[in-house]
Amino acid sequence: MDKNKTTTIVGAALLTAILVVLQILSNYITIGTVSINLSMIPIVIGAILYGPAVGLFLGLVDGLVIIFSPSTQAIFFPITVVGTVIVCLLKTGLAGFVAGYIYRVFKNSNNKLGIVLATLLVPIINTGLFSVAALTIFRSFLESLVSVDYANIYVVLLFLVIGVNFIVEFSLNAVLSPTIIYIINIRSNRRHSK
Repeated sequence: MDKNKTTTIVGAALLTAILVVLQILSNYITIGTVSINLSMIPIVIGAILYGPAVGLFLGLVDGLVIIFSPSTQAIFFPITVVGTVIVCLLKTGLAGFVAGYIYRVFKNSNNKLGIVLATLLVPIINTGLFSVAALTIFRSFLESLVSVDYANIYVVLLFLVIGVNFIVEFSLNAVLSPTIIYIINIRSNRRHSK
């Protein structure tokens, strides 16, 4: 096995372990009603360092862990098991693949732009696909949240799903992922220069 393949496999395995721990912890780390999900960071890092296939793999693993989380089982499985599985795997898997692909497109011409775009696209795709699913196959869940405080399902979606949760995920990803990539690149360059 060549050195690059070994590095990719080891890196993907390490990021998978980190992702699983972060996704499980996100079930228990909350600020008010918002869970702090840091599991997208390993997806972005894997997609940038190792390519779209690793981004896809990490996204699928993340989706698999989400499927088995207590909140997913309690809220979305009663609505549709098949739909829940498809949405969980698709939203994070596609986000990881697109991040790796976009980074690869910009890697040689504008590396920093590629990192920023890949980093920002993961939470956008993840939340965007979930929002589409919430308005279609999980519509009954949104309707159950409509009360006097919220006039309709679009307000519920905007404030509860996209609002605070998306802003927290987007902000954490926007700050932490490029910073970690930068640190990894510095360490890697130092190691290669020795």
